[in-house]
Amino acid sequence: MISRPASIVASMAPMVVAFFLLLSKTSLALYTNTAVIGVCTGAITTLSVSTTIELFGTEKFGINHNIVIANIPIGSLLFGYLVALVYHKHGNGDGK
Repeated sequence: MISRPASIVASMAPMVVAFFLLLSKTSLALYTNTAVIGVCTGAITTLSVSTTIELFGTEKFGINHNIVIANIPIGSLLFGYLVALVYHKHGNGDGK
């Protein structure tokens, strides 16, 4: 039997690979990797509920779960900002 935190890590591994494979120029890779990212994100979201209960208990579940899943918007903001910095550094000014 695999633990819940290990299940989350196992769900993140194919997602990381799919993000790197998005660099491929084919449309099949875009559709396939988008589906893999969506399935892995759904699995992590589902596992985070039971992991929160396992780690912190059921008392004050709402607060604890919101703290645990706060990484989604924070990570999106930081990653988007980092990508924008790289894009502007290497871009030629006309959006390409």
